[in-house]
Amino acid sequence: FGTRCAGCQRPIDGPCLVVEGKKYHAACFTCAECGCSLKGGYAIAPISGKPFCAAHIKEAKKREAGRAAPAFELAVEDAVAKEM
Repeated sequence: FGTRCAGCQRPIDGPCLVVEGKKYHAACFTCAECGCSLKGGYAIAPISGKPFCAAHIKEAKKREAGRAAPAFELAVEDAVAKEM
């Protein structure tokens, strides 16, 4: 049972990193795009919640924004239809 790493999904035994409420093995807290260490800083993608390095966060946000837009539009259309 126990806590699982948000990066590798394996159990965490011992010390770990807690980032944005998620627990990671120290070696697993890496950029979701390139796998580099995030010791120097990171950003969390707004939809997936995955960590990215500075070089990849902008592209990740663009990709996620493209996926989020249709879902948001459908939710708005559905809400408007229910009001009518």
